[in-house]
Amino acid sequence: MAASDLRSPDVLRDLLFRLHADPGLWRDDPEARELLLLCREKYAALARKHGQSADDAMRLAFELLHAAGTRWAHDPWGSLTTAMRIALMTTSFEEALMCGRDQASHLMKTRTRRDVARIGEHEHLARHVENLAANPGSAGATTHEASRAYAEAERIVEDAARLLAVCGWPAQVAGHAVGLVAARLIETPDRRRAHEGLRHDRETPMVLGVSHRSWCVLVTALLGSPAATLEHTSVGHGLLRRLASGVSVDEILCDDRLVGRLIEAAPIAAANTPGSVAQREAVSTSA
Repeated sequence: MAASDLRSPDVLRDLLFRLHADPGLWRDDPEARELLLLCREKYAALARKHGQSADDAMRLAFELLHAAGTRWAHDPWGSLTTAMRIALMTTSFEEALMCGRDQASHLMKTRTRRDVARIGEHEHLARHVENLAANPGSAGATTHEASRAYAEAERIVEDAARLLAVCGWPAQVAGHAVGLVAARLIETPDRRRAHEGLRHDRETPMVLGVSHRSWCVLVTALLGSPAATLEHTSVGHGLLRRLASGVSVDEILCDDRLVGRLIEAAPIAAANTPGSVAQREAVSTSA
């Protein structure tokens, strides 16, 4: 069978049912081997995005192809792709935090990823601090300016998160979301490019526990509309730029249009967990 045939949802479903009826075929059937090689190729880029190899992607795909949800899905490939995203994110957390899969899955719902520090990993920073202590004048005005810029950035992020909380967004979700958007803006100084990249990011809202629609509303509110015709308006400036320009939170709260959109897009508290969003998106993919 050609690899192009296996890309058909119906062909994949028939093969999975045949493999489920006789698990020994996973070892001997050439179509089963061809399917795993196709998965290796299909999910290699997604695996690299999460620090994994193409072989890791094939191993995870092998496990997920055994799942009844994949076999019975209306679109088996769509269901598998959603499951692969979640599995690769969990594996990435698992390795970064040096913990088990269950604990990594739980931590994905409660905190943002921060790699653990290995022993001796930051010795170069300790030496840098010792040098500054020995030569206090070497830091100069640059260090002072950097500290002021960092404090100002933290204030803007905190004010934006506080404004979102007033509009009904859970405080933890608001803080993480604003931090992620601000980080992307630093990495991609072009506001329109940052907006476009974030708007097409479907994994971050899943981890945060918000729908993709709410995520898009939030990104536009923080960065402003990417439309060139609105560039010099408050709609085009966005929350972060307005706060950086000295506009207070109270003044922005008087913007009924912006506040109304944020309130409308606020995640429902009862459903605001990454697991529930991932489950809803998996169901919608397989429906």
